[in-house]
Amino acid sequence: MLSSPISLVFLALATGALASVNEVLPRMDLGMELEMREEFAVFPRAGETNFQTFTAALLSKVADPVIANGGSDPTKPFTCNGDTFSTLTDALKRSCSNQKNDCAKAVNDALSSKTDGGLQVSDCDAQEKECNSAGAGGLASKDLQDGKADQLVFC
Repeated sequence: MLSSPISLVFLALATGALASVNEVLPRMDLGMELEMREEFAVFPRAGETNFQTFTAALLSKVADPVIANGGSDPTKPFTCNGDTFSTLTDALKRSCSNQKNDCAKAVNDALSSKTDGGLQVSDCDAQEKECNSAGAGGLASKDLQDGKADQLVFC
């Protein structure tokens, strides 16, 4: 068990071989974070951080927040609009999808009432692609690289 990279990191931290977790965590990627979570029962902090960073909002329809549920379900640690997900990527995609659906409904309602303002459902589709691209940019990896790992995980 001590042969995995994560085990070695924790062994080094426990023996004082490294000055701080921030010396190691900024170099971790999301895959390593998930491996660490599984091996050491490390879960995202509950509700402290909205992992959804996409802020564009056609017709004022914002992307749902994506938060950690604090280990209440270790197999699905991320929550979006009441639904739980095993990966941050899946939760971010749902957030973007929900935003697209809300936007499309608002566009269709506006079209039926002749107050569309020139928007079409295809505009909502384009916004969903932008939202997914923002999530695919690796929020978790970015925060780890920025030394903000304490916002993502706790023991």
